[in-house]
Amino acid sequence: MAKNFFPLAIAKGSAFCNRHDEQKQLLDHINKHAHVVLIAPRRYGKSSLSSQVAERWASDKQKRLAIRISMLSAWNVDIVSDKIIEGVGQALSKMCPLVNMDEIKKLASSLNQIGFSLSLSLDGFTVGLSGTRKDNTSTLISISKILSKLDEVAANTGWKVMLEIDEFQEISRLDENHAVEAEIREAVQYTDNIACVFLGSNRQMLEAMFSDKTRPFYHMCHIMRIHRIEPVHYHLHLEEAAKAQWGKTLNVQVIELILNLTERHPYYVNKLCSELWRMERTPNLDTTRSCWLSIAQEEESSIVAMMTALSLTQKAVISALAFSPEKLLGSKQFLDRVGLASSTARTAIKQLKKDDMVYQDHEGFWHAMNPCLLVCLQK
Repeated sequence: MAKNFFPLAIAKGSAFCNRHDEQKQLLDHINKHAHVVLIAPRRYGKSSLSSQVAERWASDKQKRLAIRISMLSAWNVDIVSDKIIEGVGQALSKMCPLVNMDEIKKLASSLNQIGFSLSLSLDGFTVGLSGTRKDNTSTLISISKILSKLDEVAANTGWKVMLEIDEFQEISRLDENHAVEAEIREAVQYTDNIACVFLGSNRQMLEAMFSDKTRPFYHMCHIMRIHRIEPVHYHLHLEEAAKAQWGKTLNVQVIELILNLTERHPYYVNKLCSELWRMERTPNLDTTRSCWLSIAQEEESSIVAMMTALSLTQKAVISALAFSPEKLLGSKQFLDRVGLASSTARTAIKQLKKDDMVYQDHEGFWHAMNPCLLVCLQK
């Protein structure tokens, strides 16, 4: 079976490109049982980074486990509670085979006291966990109690747990959002054996949860902001992938073209390379450009829908940035280029930033977020 060097979902193993500094930073936090929130625009590889670190961390020593919980379907408090209970149940299922039966009986008794029942399969390796569901109050309380119980069990049995909570921003959509956040914080702020990694696909909502002083998670976690991967690391990654695929490296000009066309957006690098790596021979400049045009055509309908939803001033700004990145968005030169007054442009730029439609590179230049936009505008 041909190896997928450029997955469009989670990148694992040799498909994962670099991010050595981010991996080290996240591992350091996890080893200190510190909680972390990963902040980045969509399709930047947050989940891949978290999964890569989770796999490395859990395989490094015995009695370490990583549990992933997704809040994508959390449209009410009961579902949030169920997802957390399910995750805790998975953790207990891995812990219990290494715990003697007397300890399991004590665990079952203590769980029963806080409204949960523990059931074991015939082989003793599968844990079923369920909680009472009387009203919203008991549901909220059950969230903090079951997380606290997991930390207690981990402490008593010598386990360490990394808890990845994906799409965490969905909790902020609930009517009881602050109450749910408060219950989760109440549990995890006292944990000594659980390290939480919070991540999600809506950067603005997620950042607000951790940066707003009126919210329960304010100053609760280390905030890691994920940026685009540096060219030098992509060069090494593409060279290794080319050697594995064709037995030789790519032409440097082809690599540069890949990175220029995609602007090093992680999703689009993988999207373009996944097509190029299907070829029998190493791609050249022409085949690379042709593949990129095909990808842009696939994106055209979504880009048209996106542009249609923008105000006229927002269209002017993002179109200008797609053709030519700008360092000073408030400069007279840029305002003259887009034909907007300073206050009007400022409002448009603020909204484009909020919606993750523009981004700033390490040199301070602002670009359109989607690299396919330029191709569509050039038609």
